[in-house]
Amino acid sequence: MPGFFFLLIIALYILACVYLGRRITKLMPTRLTKAIAIICVVVLSTMFFTQRMIASHVAQSVNMVLYIVSTMWLIVIMYGVVLFVLFDIARLIARLRTHTRRPITRGNILTILVLLALIITVGIVNAYSPVVTRYTVSLPQYNRTDTLRLAIVSDLHMGYAVRSGDMQKLCEMVNNEHVDACLIAGDLFDGEVTPVITNDLGAPLRDIKTTYGTYAVVGNHDYMGDINVAKDYIRSLNMTLLCDSTATFDGVAVVGRNDLSGDRMPFMMSKKKLLSDFVQKTDTMPMIVIDHQPARIDESVSCGADIHISGHTHAGQVWPMRMITKMVFDLDYGYRQYTNTHAIVTSGFGTWGPRMRLGNSPEIVILTVTF
Repeated sequence: MPGFFFLLIIALYILACVYLGRRITKLMPTRLTKAIAIICVVVLSTMFFTQRMIASHVAQSVNMVLYIVSTMWLIVIMYGVVLFVLFDIARLIARLRTHTRRPITRGNILTILVLLALIITVGIVNAYSPVVTRYTVSLPQYNRTDTLRLAIVSDLHMGYAVRSGDMQKLCEMVNNEHVDACLIAGDLFDGEVTPVITNDLGAPLRDIKTTYGTYAVVGNHDYMGDINVAKDYIRSLNMTLLCDSTATFDGVAVVGRNDLSGDRMPFMMSKKKLLSDFVQKTDTMPMIVIDHQPARIDESVSCGADIHISGHTHAGQVWPMRMITKMVFDLDYGYRQYTNTHAIVTSGFGTWGPRMRLGNSPEIVILTVTF
């Protein structure tokens, strides 16, 4: 079944590239320019796959260019097809009303391309404009009079698109909040470990200042490269890495879950699928669960966790992809209380693929816990 869906996606992608390519070639005045346009579309459409095949054989600078251009082309395809389909529907409606078939002009196509460029520009600017999202939860069942401030970050996706300057911005945002601890919910890497480690992209994260430290878990993208190298690098960033393990600070238990990807790779990680296998809740200590994917909130609830933290979804990252994340996860973004468990899913700080966001913003979450 997964193979069928993969082939279906590839088939739809090819059709979308052909459809958009035909529209673009209508702008070209001569056979030569049409041929050049077709060649450009073919090269751009295959670049995403080509980059992954030659990644280990070319310089990182080449990989970076290929990655950025090819992933942005995916956005051009998606929104270009949407705009041209809407245009074709409008032409069809007009034809049915007037019984007149109007040809597509270069002006029509240029207008659509300008609108496409505007959409992409807005999305790029938004992706580089992280915000601070704030939540407050109360845990009155504990005999405490203090307040706990936590920074929650996820989906950094360091790599060819998200660079050290972005990590510097993240560090500054966290430090400006004067938090007690920082919790990172996975996907520190975008996949490949080489561009991150060679350039030490995470170096600014070593300067995160908290009272009790930074705690991190791995995500599915961390498994796409060498997970052992990734884990060692995460630890080098002055972070406590939790993989189906628990740490405590200030009378609070922080449980970090191994990502679901680890359960599919038993030769890399021990297979602990249930939270109850390795943690037991006490009535005297608040428990926070960090789990990259928001697919196991029910386990946190059944184990009596007070707070569950996830990322992974990017809140869809680009419209209308959140329609899919909403169907896949019960809580794909934001805050919800499940009986006594407060669940938070963040949209993440970085991006996968194109450095673009529409319909949501990159964020860090500041969680204030009162008792």
